[in-house]
Amino acid sequence: MTRGFILLPVVVAITLLATVAFLINYESAVESRRISGRLEAAQAQYAVQAGLAHANWFVQRSGCAG
Repeated sequence: MTRGFILLPVVVAITLLATVAFLINYESAVESRRISGRLEAAQAQYAVQAGLAHANWFVQRSGCAG
């Protein structure tokens, strides 16, 4: 009658550990995508600023003053 008594708590514990591991992994992936989005936005902003600085330099170099 008592055979397999410990099996149920072990299965429950393993299931809980697997659930926690999955949630930690999922949260890490979401955070990684969020940081990646921020990085891409920063890179785009720097590219725009560089383009504007280059255009400003070109206009000043060519003697075209508005």
